[in-house]
Amino acid sequence: MSVKESKTAKLKAHLVEEMAQHHIPVGGQLPSEKELSEQFSLSRTTVRQALSQLCMEGVIERRQGKGTFRRSESLSPRLVGRSMLVGAWSSWLAGPFFAPIAEGIREGLSEHGYHVVLEGGGFGINDEQRGLKRLMNKGMDGLMICPSSERPDDCHQVLSDLIKKRVAVLSIDLPTPGHECDLVATNNRLGARKVVNHLIELGHQRIAFIGAGGISTIEDRLRGCRRMMRIRGLEVDPVWMQCNESVSDDAGQQALETLLSLPPHRRPTAVFAATDWVAMNILRLCREGGVRVPEDLSVAGFDGIDARLPADAPPWVIQQSPFASLSQANSDAVNGVQLTTYVQPLHDIGQQAAELLIRRIKEPRRPIVHVLLAGTLLEGTTTAPAIRRD
Repeated sequence: MSVKESKTAKLKAHLVEEMAQHHIPVGGQLPSEKELSEQFSLSRTTVRQALSQLCMEGVIERRQGKGTFRRSESLSPRLVGRSMLVGAWSSWLAGPFFAPIAEGIREGLSEHGYHVVLEGGGFGINDEQRGLKRLMNKGMDGLMICPSSERPDDCHQVLSDLIKKRVAVLSIDLPTPGHECDLVATNNRLGARKVVNHLIELGHQRIAFIGAGGISTIEDRLRGCRRMMRIRGLEVDPVWMQCNESVSDDAGQQALETLLSLPPHRRPTAVFAATDWVAMNILRLCREGGVRVPEDLSVAGFDGIDARLPADAPPWVIQQSPFASLSQANSDAVNGVQLTTYVQPLHDIGQQAAELLIRRIKEPRRPIVHVLLAGTLLEGTTTAPAIRRD
């Protein structure tokens, strides 16, 4: 490429970027040839050539005696080497967690003239790999991913290859160990501290934690729980911290049974469930076992996800979910019960992810950024002041 061609290409890229950023709106007028020449120290010939190429490509139009204007049609992405498409992969696209994130992504991208292409389905390692490959085959400018897992045997090979090729990649919710990329997630430690502080303010001193081990987000919530209890000068009995892999298998049933079997002076008066999923199952188990909530035991969750299952929930999710029995419109377990929980800012996560990925597309060598967002504590009917029984 000659020097003149390089200058022409740079001016074209600048003008297209100005339009993509809406600095030159649809129908808006471009600076005159003289103004562009002076602004970029270019010859009028170079400026005229750049404008002529954009005109031929259908990006701008010249109006006799009036000037040059941005056309009403969308920018032609192939002219600037971009598809104006971003891919997003999640194992469960219509699930209660990702659906609001996807809406935030869509809104955030639209402000920059981008569109999102969603790909998902499956919780296995190969499902993630296939999904990412399908997205890249469609010519995405960048990718967002909710990682399928953090298992040691999950090498996220396709993701690793993309990062090495400097493809713009961003992770949502979970980090990808060993594969550094931008991340947007909830500040889980902060949220956990807020939940536990709420319980302490209600007079609870024996607070238990139930969550699945081996997941960084859950372990961060556990750390936040312990931290707040220590800050407030409370004992942290190891048996109260029920964080292990078996919680995933039975949604906390064994953990709750262990806690309720403790002698009265050690038995927790409140349980902080690491997810709403576990919290809802605890409510069901308490109801079946004659444990009154919140009179005998206060229960709080984390997520702020509605208990109703989407119509396309996988069969195994429906079969194992405590939501299945609790989400019926006339169920006594749901009527009049509002779970106290920490509501994740899912829509904001999606919007922030869109903004961060656009910046990565424009500046591929910029430092890696991790953005942690604060949610909101929702005080429901499942927590109440502690009653001393010993």
